[in-house]
Amino acid sequence: MKSLSPVHLFVSGFLVGIFVAKDFMVGVPYAEWILLVSVVSLWVAAKYRLQALIFCAAAFLGIWRFLLSCPDFADMSFVSHYNGSSDFAFMGEIVREVDVRPDHQNLVLEVDAPLHGLVHVRVSRYPEHSYGDVLSVYGDLLEPASFDDFSYKDYLSRYGVYSVMYDPFLERYSAFNGNFFWSKMFDFKSYFEGVLNEIFPEPSSSLAAGLLLGSRRGIPDEVQEYFRITGLSHIVAISGYNITIVIAFVGALLSFLPKRKQIVASLVFVVLFTVLVGASAAVVRASIMGVIGLAAIWFGRKTFVTQSLLLAAFFMNFVNPRILVYDIGFQLSFAATCGLVYVSPVLESFFERKFGALYSFIPQRFCIRESLFLTVSAQITALPIILLNFGQLSLVSPIANMFVAVLIPWAMLLSFASAVIYMIGFVYGGLLIGYVAWFFIEAIVLIAEKCSQIPFASVAIDYTEPWMCAVYLLFAGRALWIRPKSHKPK
Repeated sequence: MKSLSPVHLFVSGFLVGIFVAKDFMVGVPYAEWILLVSVVSLWVAAKYRLQALIFCAAAFLGIWRFLLSCPDFADMSFVSHYNGSSDFAFMGEIVREVDVRPDHQNLVLEVDAPLHGLVHVRVSRYPEHSYGDVLSVYGDLLEPASFDDFSYKDYLSRYGVYSVMYDPFLERYSAFNGNFFWSKMFDFKSYFEGVLNEIFPEPSSSLAAGLLLGSRRGIPDEVQEYFRITGLSHIVAISGYNITIVIAFVGALLSFLPKRKQIVASLVFVVLFTVLVGASAAVVRASIMGVIGLAAIWFGRKTFVTQSLLLAAFFMNFVNPRILVYDIGFQLSFAATCGLVYVSPVLESFFERKFGALYSFIPQRFCIRESLFLTVSAQITALPIILLNFGQLSLVSPIANMFVAVLIPWAMLLSFASAVIYMIGFVYGGLLIGYVAWFFIEAIVLIAEKCSQIPFASVAIDYTEPWMCAVYLLFAGRALWIRPKSHKPK
């Protein structure tokens, strides 16, 4: 442990503590005593410079934080205490963006006093509901279901939701009660999606909304299946992987500018993009990971980036410890960012030394070579999470991602430009640029379709087998020991 910094030990211990609490300590009373043990241990470790004790103190802190996030279902004022009740009635306000699907709407309501808590409500497509509406709700209050391969209960717990209702009786009591800023943000996002629908035909309009806003609601099932088989589903989900790849490409396009101006321009892009899509928790998380990946690519200082990555993971999980164990998006973002920082330079150097002819054959034009190694590196580190959660390995994913990674920035940039120009009144100008954007969007769908039709494009793998874990760890460990040959001056 002497080679590890206090930050490494503290954050690692904190994350390990969350995993320990999740599997072994849920329901343990007296969580405040665990916090006291953590504080005392940390004080002793700092005073006597005991590195092992730093890890233990942080682990106790992680255990305490996870236990603190667990609701008290015995509390009679907590709405989820009444899960399983028929004909349950309450008043509540819609406190999250309404998730509109082709055949239904998903609402998250905060229950009014004397009760407290959140309820996920699924209702029919019409009449439409909006953020800030206060509703009177009457129906069956249920606990979210769990299946063999998916726990809806754990999925919703990331957002503090432990109760669901399906098709209850609703009556609007009042409207426009939400936060003014978020209300306007959600209205603008909805308006922006409407503009995209006016510019592009389906399914291009839904895919453009997915690229720019992370919305999957209108993408046809067959197109989503193409993306799943080819490992391209991430492009229509706002993730750190996606944002980092796009930022890297944008920075490469601005390579004629000084380094500081490239970084500033990329950061401005991230901030504007985050605000545009509503700045939800998932988008903020992705943006943080994207900025860290950006810092790694352009600063080239792994020590600084490692510390930043660890501290970001600590603060994000201290705010919401459930994202570590239940949020696959966070796990993929963290793993992909590690791949971009650590694996990409090693992989490219190894490929250049061992396969020089093939390396030279990969074109540098339009950042194809850079996109290929960034994509493959991110996929290598994200592979265990993908296999563990989905059980599918896409053999064509590196090839599909290599070509699509080149098209995504252009599709996003031109789609965004066409919508903005359309909104300010230059309708025909927006349609003209939209036609060019449509070409890139259709090219993405075509690549996904053709790659998905390749024999054995995707194979099922049971990653839960111990030998699979061992093989991957051996491979990953051996790969990380590869280092470029040093070049001594003559």
